[in-house]
Amino acid sequence: LSRADVILHDALSLSIDEIKLIVPSTCQIINVGKRGDSAKSWKQQDIDELLLQYALEKGKEESSVPKYNTIVRLKGGDPFLFGRTYTEINALSSNSIPYHVTFGLSSCVAGVHMAGIPLTDA
Repeated sequence: LSRADVILHDALSLSIDEIKLIVPSTCQIINVGKRGDSAKSWKQQDIDELLLQYALEKGKEESSVPKYNTIVRLKGGDPFLFGRTYTEINALSSNSIPYHVTFGLSSCVAGVHMAGIPLTDA
């Protein structure tokens, strides 16, 4: 996050002010979260297209250098659990854009760990 040029974030427990403490002052922070209200929520296809827009945007005219080097799609918890991560990865892969997924910890696992309950026990 400390090297991000752009952050597209879900509706998180972090506030924008908390995110701003971590990211460079030049970082663009865009809320693309969903809250169940279709009139106010982003459509997944629009999020995929926004990712591509930032990833494919070039710097100065006739430059092959990307304008944004580090674009972060920030999600809460496990990005593959209700995260619609596959469509975002597919959009990037289809356009030969490299990506990296950093896995989070799902609340269905974190909650029991915080309570001191092992999920498995020998």
